[in-house]
Amino acid sequence: VIERALALRKEDLTEILGEIKAFAHSIAAGQEDHLEKTARVIRSIQLLREERGFDAVAMSCWPQFQSDYQLAVCAVMGYLNQFGIVSACEGDVTSAISMLTLRYLSNGDVVTLMDLAAIDETDESILLWHCGPTAPVLADSRGATLQPLWLFDGPNEEKTGIHIDLVLKEGVATVLGFSTDFENMLILEGEIDPAKSSYIGSRGWMKDLRLNGGEIQIRELVQTLMVSGFQHHYPIGYGAWTNAALEYCGWLGINPIPRESYTDHLI
Repeated sequence: VIERALALRKEDLTEILGEIKAFAHSIAAGQEDHLEKTARVIRSIQLLREERGFDAVAMSCWPQFQSDYQLAVCAVMGYLNQFGIVSACEGDVTSAISMLTLRYLSNGDVVTLMDLAAIDETDESILLWHCGPTAPVLADSRGATLQPLWLFDGPNEEKTGIHIDLVLKEGVATVLGFSTDFENMLILEGEIDPAKSSYIGSRGWMKDLRLNGGEIQIRELVQTLMVSGFQHHYPIGYGAWTNAALEYCGWLGINPIPRESYTDHLI
């Protein structure tokens, strides 16, 4: 990918750069070099897709891209997802396949990948967050801001790329994720609340939680995740896709992860 990115001509990047800027509400000053590198990587992956026919990628976003190309590729992944190539963070092949499945179930809608970063028992909500790989089209009315990524600094504390800072728009959304052995699936549905404050990055609070179509309390959800051993990435897309996901599990013999009752001790 990097070899192809370096070989691209400036004129090859005009369309991609235009789309990047068009979908951003604002762009931090001094990011011209990072924007060009972002466009180069996006275009390289698009060309590889045309040759090889893949529908999803699992990006080795760190440390390889930072060390080899001095670029954090958060924005690359956000725009790839918006442009129709499912892209998962941190080389997570399981989540890439989960995201692709969710994209198919949602009739081609844009999806993203989050961590579960916090819980709030006062309103039974969870914070879905990541450092900035979410497509601008999923932002609320405040739009998406392209900013230097604070997580990875290069020599002399130089920034190494841009991330997409946004709050997820309001609406029903579904988390769908395979276990790493592909024998189980997490199916979690809820309402995104963009009014609730959170950390910088791509993020959104989800409330009114339902597991496999049934209501679930925060403590039960934590117990369920711990007992099941579900990994830390949460593919998410807009729409109520629980019934479709359960049907999918039925066809393939996959087990929807069941709700676990909360206990205050090890079971």
